[in-house]
Amino acid sequence: MTLRARLRLELEEIVDPASGVSIGAVLLQALEAIVRGGPFGRVMACFLTADRLSLVARTGLGDGIEQLIPQFAFPVSVRGGPIVALTQQRQAVYLPSDRSFSTLEMRWGQQMGIP
Repeated sequence: MTLRARLRLELEEIVDPASGVSIGAVLLQALEAIVRGGPFGRVMACFLTADRLSLVARTGLGDGIEQLIPQFAFPVSVRGGPIVALTQQRQAVYLPSDRSFSTLEMRWGQQMGIP
């Protein structure tokens, strides 16, 4: 069984409401599955604030995540930048590895400390 398939099974087991596992444990397991099963060095869980005016990172896993989380606080408006724009469009968010970054991608990557 592949690592990805095994992690998916583990996650499905704890997501079962009968398991009695807290939502925090499920979220942590999902983040771990993403880091271990995908080509990612870091992963964060971001949520809308109660007033739905900001998108903020709450937790994450990976190298240097403690320094990165405070930087992920974006107003849910035109000023929110690429993260908010992309989440509102419901499209995947990634920086390309198959081509050079555009000027905007490079600037944003440097600002977020993405190597």
